Amino acid sequence: MLSSVSQVLPAVAQGSSSSSSVLPVSRQRGLEVQQAGLPARHGSGCRRQGLSSLSLAAATWASICYRRRASGAVLSQKRHSGPGRSCGRASASNGSAGTTPVVPLGFGDSSSLVEVEMESTEPEALMELFLGLGALSAAARGNAQPGKPVETVLRARPNDGTPLWERSIVSGMFPAATDMAKVAEAVRAAFDFDELPDLGQPRVVEDIDWVEHVQKSWEPLSLGAGFRVLLPWHDGPAGGENSDDGRLVLRLEGGAAFGLGDHPTTQGAVEFLERRFGDDARDGRTGRRVLDYGTGSGVLAICAAHLGAAIAVGVDVEAPSVASAARSCQMSLLPSTSRARLEFRLSPEDFSAAPGFAAALAQELGPFDMVVANILRRPLVALAPALAAAAAPGAVLALTGLRSDLGDYETICQAFGSHFEAFRERPLAGGWLLVEARRAESRS
Repeated sequence: MLSSVSQVLPAVAQGSSSSSSVLPVSRQRGLEVQQAGLPARHGSGCRRQGLSSLSLAAATWASICYRRRASGAVLSQKRHSGPGRSCGRASASNGSAGTTPVVPLGFGDSSSLVEVEMESTEPEALMELFLGLGALSAAARGNAQPGKPVETVLRARPNDGTPLWERSIVSGMFPAATDMAKVAEAVRAAFDFDELPDLGQPRVVEDIDWVEHVQKSWEPLSLGAGFRVLLPWHDGPAGGENSDDGRLVLRLEGGAAFGLGDHPTTQGAVEFLERRFGDDARDGRTGRRVLDYGTGSGVLAICAAHLGAAIAVGVDVEAPSVASAARSCQMSLLPSTSRARLEFRLSPEDFSAAPGFAAALAQELGPFDMVVANILRRPLVALAPALAAAAAPGAVLALTGLRSDLGDYETICQAFGSHFEAFRERPLAGGWLLVEARRAESRS
């Protein structure tokens, strides 16, 4: 373990007096980690497996905050302790007692970028460190061993201590003027390596308009049998109107929230809703109450409202997703064409609090007779009591975000078997699957 932050960057802290060699304070950024081909957002807390959170906080703090200010101001260290994390944070002060003077280590112009990579058994810690050293972005991916496929661990919570992969490649995108030798030394010191790590040959990143590039890569999407997803920059009809091919247009905000319609699980969940509401129309049934647990972009709840739900509620543990879903709802529903009560709420992160939250929601709005959840196996298993508490007797259940090649169907049947019955497996594209079930008439 590092005994003091002054040990982290010995080479950087010595003889670094010119303003052309400074390490700017970098804002902590959210991290995107590729899991099963999907971006999964992780917060910027100082988390690490195998090294204490206090040691990581010291390493990250030292790498971020050693810089000199012409005014003589210094930065003081503040730690915030929360569940599963200990974070170093920077704040400006005027040289009061107990603060650490900062030494500048600057990188110059950031208009051109280079990317470096290295292998790591602690990818999240290394990503945090790269960001603290001035990287504009950091990412990790699985690194397959010879003759073995990449095995991805899908987490129930962001602060789950399970390693993402057995072997990982971490990349950092830095301003081109960055002194990579000093970055390598900072990594060596923070991780207590005997030798300098191999960052490989920096790759020059093409200077393009990334916003325009991303927008061009997203074409309008067909969702289910009857919907068309348009993002804010797409030309076309307003949300709630019909496209040229007769599909109902949904205007979604896009962004970090999952569920725009490009993934097989979202497609499968929407097709489930279309089938169920189609059956209702033939049977003359109305007044469905639909719960979308883990709503993400809100697309499933919005589709349910368009298909005829009387009440559709989307819940999510992330406040930005809830806010984004509400804005997408405003863009996608026309008051003249939808009579549904559609709303989005923040749900508790703690799985143990979820059943109480779901029961209170059912008491307020009435038990839900249709429950959908597009998450992943492990959180779905943990949420089984909550989804049972929300569901009315005889309610239909649809769970996806599941894999057919990992035994997820059997796991779901076992986890939900005490509350639900009549399980059915529906294969989806790419090895994904959707599981349907019915709430037992006797609520246990």
